[in-house]
Amino acid sequence: MSKFNALNQDLHDEEFEVDGHSRELQVEEGFKTFQTALQFLRNKKYDDASDKFDELFQMAILKADKWGLYQFSSPTLDSLRYLAFRNRGMFYYSYLIDEYASMETDEIVNYILKVVEDLLESMQHSYADSSVTELLLMIFRSFRSRKLERLIIEYELKKPDNQFLTLERLNKNKILPKLKNVLDRYTILLNNLHDTKTIETSTIIKDNNINLSSTSEFNIVLNKINQMKTQDDKEMKKLDRFEVNIKNMSWDDILGSFKSLVVHMKSTNMLLRDYDTYAETEYPIEAIKFNLSDKALINSDTSLTMQKNDVSDEKEEIASINATNKSEPDSSLIPETKDNDNIDFEIEGTNKNNDSVKNDKNDKNDDIDSDSNISTDADRHKKKRQSTSVEDLSRPAQRVSKRVKNEHVVDEKKVFELHQIFINDFFSSCSMINMESCFNKEGLESIIQDGILQSNKTYYVDFFNCLKNWNSKHADIFIQNAQVPSKSKIGESNTTSQSPELTSLLKYNGSNEYGEKQNYPERLEDADPSILENFIGNINRGKMHFQEVRFKIIDALLSKKNEQERIIISHLWSKSLYQNLEWLLSSVESSMFEFVKTSFNENKYLILSIIEVLINMSGSINDEINHKTLQGTKVNELKVNKYKLQAKINKWIQLAENIDYTDDILWNVEFLWSKFCFFQFCEDFSNKDMINLCTKIEKQLSNYDKKLYIVYPNYNYISCLSRDFVKSNIKKISIIDKLTIIDSYSDNFNTETEFKHDGNMLQLEKVLLRVDGEQARDNDDKEIISFIDQSPFVVQINLWKVLFNYYIDVEDIQKSIKIYFCILQLLFKKLDSTEYVDHMEQNRHQMLLLYISDIDYFTTKVVNILSTNAWSDIGYEPSATDFKGIFEIFSIFYLVFYFETSSKVDSSLKSFFQRAHKSAGKMKDSIAALSTLILYFFNSSCIKMVSHEEAAPIITKIVWNIHSLLGEFKSCDAASGNFLRFTENLLCRFINDDTYLQLLQTLWCHYHYSLSSDSVSFEYHTTQPVPIDKVNSLPLGTYLIKLQYSGRNPLLVNSNKSTLKQVLDNIINTLEDPCDSPNFFIENNKYKLDEYLSLPLTTDYLKKSFNGLCSLRFSSPNDEFQEAIEIGLYYIASVQALNLYKLRKKSMQARPSELDSIINMIKIDIIYNFNRYESWYLLGLCFSYIVEDDLMWTSDKLNVPEKKNTIASNQRKAILCYLMSINVFYQKNEVDRDDKKVMIKVLEALGMELIIGLYKPMDMECFQFQRAHKYLQLGDDGELAEKMIVEINSISSFNIEQAALLCFNRSNKFREALVSSKDSKERWQNYYYISRLLFKKGRLTMLHDIEKVILRACKLAMDVSTPKDLIVEPHYYLLVMCYKWVKLNVLSPYNALQILSKDIGFFDVDNDFWDIDNSISIDYQKKSFYKKSIEFLRIIQQSDKRKWHHRPTYRISKILFEDFGDLNGAIKEIETMMSLKTMNKNLINIWKPDFERPGKHFVYTYQYITFYIDLLFIKKDHISIGLIAKKIRRFSSGMAYSSEVIKKSVTTYIRCVATSLHLDEKYYSEQFLPNLNYQEFIDISKEVLQDFDPEKYSADILESLQIAYQLKRGNNGIAFDGTCLSIYFKYFYLPYLEAHPRTKTSTESQIVQFVSHETVKIPSASATSIQPKQNNSRKRVSKKDAFETIRTMTEKIH
Repeated sequence: MSKFNALNQDLHDEEFEVDGHSRELQVEEGFKTFQTALQFLRNKKYDDASDKFDELFQMAILKADKWGLYQFSSPTLDSLRYLAFRNRGMFYYSYLIDEYASMETDEIVNYILKVVEDLLESMQHSYADSSVTELLLMIFRSFRSRKLERLIIEYELKKPDNQFLTLERLNKNKILPKLKNVLDRYTILLNNLHDTKTIETSTIIKDNNINLSSTSEFNIVLNKINQMKTQDDKEMKKLDRFEVNIKNMSWDDILGSFKSLVVHMKSTNMLLRDYDTYAETEYPIEAIKFNLSDKALINSDTSLTMQKNDVSDEKEEIASINATNKSEPDSSLIPETKDNDNIDFEIEGTNKNNDSVKNDKNDKNDDIDSDSNISTDADRHKKKRQSTSVEDLSRPAQRVSKRVKNEHVVDEKKVFELHQIFINDFFSSCSMINMESCFNKEGLESIIQDGILQSNKTYYVDFFNCLKNWNSKHADIFIQNAQVPSKSKIGESNTTSQSPELTSLLKYNGSNEYGEKQNYPERLEDADPSILENFIGNINRGKMHFQEVRFKIIDALLSKKNEQERIIISHLWSKSLYQNLEWLLSSVESSMFEFVKTSFNENKYLILSIIEVLINMSGSINDEINHKTLQGTKVNELKVNKYKLQAKINKWIQLAENIDYTDDILWNVEFLWSKFCFFQFCEDFSNKDMINLCTKIEKQLSNYDKKLYIVYPNYNYISCLSRDFVKSNIKKISIIDKLTIIDSYSDNFNTETEFKHDGNMLQLEKVLLRVDGEQARDNDDKEIISFIDQSPFVVQINLWKVLFNYYIDVEDIQKSIKIYFCILQLLFKKLDSTEYVDHMEQNRHQMLLLYISDIDYFTTKVVNILSTNAWSDIGYEPSATDFKGIFEIFSIFYLVFYFETSSKVDSSLKSFFQRAHKSAGKMKDSIAALSTLILYFFNSSCIKMVSHEEAAPIITKIVWNIHSLLGEFKSCDAASGNFLRFTENLLCRFINDDTYLQLLQTLWCHYHYSLSSDSVSFEYHTTQPVPIDKVNSLPLGTYLIKLQYSGRNPLLVNSNKSTLKQVLDNIINTLEDPCDSPNFFIENNKYKLDEYLSLPLTTDYLKKSFNGLCSLRFSSPNDEFQEAIEIGLYYIASVQALNLYKLRKKSMQARPSELDSIINMIKIDIIYNFNRYESWYLLGLCFSYIVEDDLMWTSDKLNVPEKKNTIASNQRKAILCYLMSINVFYQKNEVDRDDKKVMIKVLEALGMELIIGLYKPMDMECFQFQRAHKYLQLGDDGELAEKMIVEINSISSFNIEQAALLCFNRSNKFREALVSSKDSKERWQNYYYISRLLFKKGRLTMLHDIEKVILRACKLAMDVSTPKDLIVEPHYYLLVMCYKWVKLNVLSPYNALQILSKDIGFFDVDNDFWDIDNSISIDYQKKSFYKKSIEFLRIIQQSDKRKWHHRPTYRISKILFEDFGDLNGAIKEIETMMSLKTMNKNLINIWKPDFERPGKHFVYTYQYITFYIDLLFIKKDHISIGLIAKKIRRFSSGMAYSSEVIKKSVTTYIRCVATSLHLDEKYYSEQFLPNLNYQEFIDISKEVLQDFDPEKYSADILESLQIAYQLKRGNNGIAFDGTCLSIYFKYFYLPYLEAHPRTKTSTESQIVQFVSHETVKIPSASATSIQPKQNNSRKRVSKKDAFETIRTMTEKIH
């Protein structure tokens, strides 16, 4: 058919025409459906009408797209759509009128909305008739929607039919009644809307005389709608008043409940984005009413609140403390004096840090509430206890048995035994390094024996009391320095220094001296309640909006009312109240600014309070930035927030500066003080600006009130205001200026920032350490030193912190350690001073907790930097004073463990670890960090005093001592595991059994590695395991290898240490791949290794290898991995991994991909240590396993040349590795017995691999020099042709056989040498393979040698065999050798039997069986021997319990056929292995026995099948051969050389079937078929099929046809076409023609031809009867036509 298209013809015209025609048909069908629906509607058959309308609207022409638009439109379509929507709306309305009584209100409204929707949709397609507009007008009237009424009326008036009325050209007397009714309604509506303008501009409406009767009444449905709408309107006019329930008459509850009305958002987010969460409320809050619960409800809720809060750690901690200390005074940290001059201790920065910790996301789970009110919680808990006690009195008393009481009695001596042991052992260890005087043994022993109260050290008692009475106040102080940079951040570039800047250190003023803010006596809950009651009453009476109430709350809390002080500075609030106020203010800050800027003088105190709140928020953000910087996290977003907030504060300050404060000096003083506090967080203000501002404040205070003292109890970042404090700040800032001055005479420090910073640090170091240097000018140094000495201790410690962090950042570890010990001395001196003792107890507690918090900060940093430095020696030698300081500090923390133990025997003490989880965790971290430092410096001192061997037991003892203590209290993995990390590193330096025991303990605690055995054990401390790190992995691996194997060869160790394997695997996984490093020597070695593995195998190389003359010239990389790899880290790991692979391989669970990682490890070991011959052996073994796996499972890789080349490549690599292993072995100067044992394995593996590569199925593939590469060659004719490179063997088969013999012979010699010492035994496989090699090359000349070797193999095999698993291979091969010798006339049958009789242990027969009649001819003797051979083979079959050995069966079949001519017997025997007629896809069921070469069973399968086909061909069993040909295609992956077998089966079948059925394929395919008349062939074939009855034909013919056709279908070529056609024509088609003769046509000539072909000779193609017709245009019969008939016929054959 022509595909030409005319240029003037659109290809889509036909499609458009079809679409148009379809739409027309749909329109016709739509009108029919519509008429049917309309008829049902008239008859009020609503269900039927609904179905028809649904059917109508399912049509495509009535469906709009998602935008409501229609793709096609026409007048007819618009009409149909109008009628459809209009009448469906009327249908809904009619149904509603009739059925409304049974409907719910929601259903009525829903149906009305459907009516409106459909009627309005109909108006989109055509002008609505008056019925529609009338109905819509009534509905809109019922909904009380005048706008919609007007819209519909104006729509009706503007219709084309009423255009004359619209244009006022119609006489009013000619208006129809219906239109007059509409006009009347319009006039009434305009009057109701008071639209006088429209009435005046329209003459018709103005002059219209309204008929009152024109306003029709509602029917009952619309009347109900109207009533519901009227009720809704009334409800809408009511205010939506929210009732807020508050539990207590308190500001806290009011703000908390009020805040819950809107969506929560972070305060800073709302403030900086000017966002009000009220905008997200679903409904407007038009009015608010506060409801106060009654007294009983308040008590109940309070009790429930306490119960819920007690679940948390912090509340439980506080409650339990107060509950257990009923008789003790309240332990809140409230000072009893307000005289600041009597106490020089200031908690500077405490609340800053606490607030920043509070803001940190990582500290949301703190177990201590820093702002909890102790006395309040205690009172509440007291009420709870009282109520509980009343309940207890009402219960009957219960008797407690004495046995139960005695169970709780604790042996005090046994409990404290651990502490006594620790003190004694620790003192003993200290005496080893002459530091026993530094350890306060007597003091700790007196505490253990006599109790803590007997101690002469006040700080011991204070710390014990702190633990005893621990509450949120203690926790707030202790955790202030919780954020310490991790070790990964230490040592970073000092351009991003993490230490606080010296120039801003003292800008933060003491904002919470002695806890005055938290302990402020005037609390908000104690204020006059009438103020709050009046406020709530005004709110409830005023019915105020949410926004108004919010402004009222802010104004009440922040403004100054009736000359009273502002509530926010006159009373202490709860933390939640202040946070809620901050949250409310953040949501309306911008609105508040617009509100007050027009009346700022009247709201000056409100403005001042807002500024203070914003400044406090700025301080919180600034503190969070500092702490995030310490953590090393990004602070970019925080800095942006800080600058935005400062911009808002500056905006408010500019507004406040316009306020007239002439009559109110106090306001100005507070305002200036707030500005001063704000300047501390800004970088734009210098110290000079701050001094000027303080001077101005001090001057105004002098004029106003010198004794003025404002605490600002609710602001953490606005300091207390007093004249003395202002003066102190002036002095502090002046001193800071002096500390930041650079020596003008120094040439090293120019204007560069880093030099300036270094100069500051040198100046500070000079001052703090009192270093003698150049004479100070103008006594500046003396003044600074005096200032520092007189400063609060927190200022002093912060200065030390600046210097300490500086040296940490510049990685000066020695100076960092030196400063650390100076700080310890300073802290210890402060604690041991009379000044400390003279303080009140609460203040001492504060001081002590601050001190130990600082100790934890510095200690953690020191431990982290030592860990980063891999615990190497830093060269610092601690003095006795240093040891004394760290021992004493450790003793203080040690009291935590003493307290915990005491709580077990003293019922008045409650476990500190159970009450305060976070504080206890930090205590554990501190103790573990101090223990780490003690061990570190103890070790550095010990190794300098004694030898390495003498130091081992000393170090082990103190490690065990400290670890036992920490483990007892679940603390050994504290401090980020640094104690365990250093302990592991330390113990790995001493390789002996004593350290191994302690190392096992450390490994369990650190990684949960369990390496214990029957001889050693350890305690299972409670720890969290961590992954092993790179720093400790190499020393640990080296230690374990040296200790575990202690010189033994891992290849000869029988047990596979699985636990050690786990550790070594984890170590290797932790290390980066050493070969990935850019080391030249590694890359060079890798290249040489790869080059070696690609070498060809030659005779010369084999000779050199066996004489140790080969060398690769590797170079040692000598990097960090060299030592560990040389010791055997990767070697042993690969040995263990390979052992595990062998175990999995035996259970057939291993995969070759598992060897990839093993090969990689072995290559790493070879690259670093070339001279380990065992590694070359292991590498070769891995390649051998890969080859074995490729050869064993399927033959696919053997049948594809490219895949077979891959196998050969791996096999060549395996042989090369074995040869290099032998070469390295013979290069060794000294060889021990273990080396010989390993070499035996290498030689036998090499010999076996040579045999596998030499014989089938590999056929010397691995010994070929070149692979099958293709290339292009220019021929003589100038054409390019693709050529294949001819593969050349690099070594002859004879030399390969000689090499294999050499391997097995040398292995035997080594074994013989070891057998004498009972270290080894002979191996039957060696003799077995030697005999086979000898038989292949010298079966005619080496008879006696072969006999001797094979009999030796048989004997050894019998020795190692078991009755259930006999080794039959050597016995079978002995029989085959004898059989072949007899056939070759090398041996007489008698001599052959005599040889076999020597294997009498296996062939257990009667003595007569070995005799043979010599009188008979030699041929008969051979026949007799062959029969006996069959009997021997039967014995072998019976010995095979697992039925794996298939060679005897094949040999029997072959003997029967070749020697006895028993064809049927041979076939019967071989068929025992075949599955010819079963559903199993495998043609032959054999498998590889244990000692058979991998891949050989595929060769045997090929051999058996070809032999079976030959037998069947001789038998002329074409059906069985056909079944083989059919099945063999699915079985191709189960044998080698599958293409040859397939080809043989096809050709054999065709030949056999042609012979058996007397077929001439060429005749029927080439002569008979082409000359058939097509139509006659079709007709006759149909008749043949109709007349076909399987019963009329022989089963042989039917099965032949069926098999032939199945083979034809399964074969892509035409091999079986002739056979299939010949069977059909000869046995089905032509016999039918003969039985049913036709008229004299071409068919008759066909019959004649058939007869002549069968009875006479086959006629030639020129015979007259088969001449083709002269009409060449006739249709010829094709093979496809014939095969279609054959297919149908075969389907009928059952």
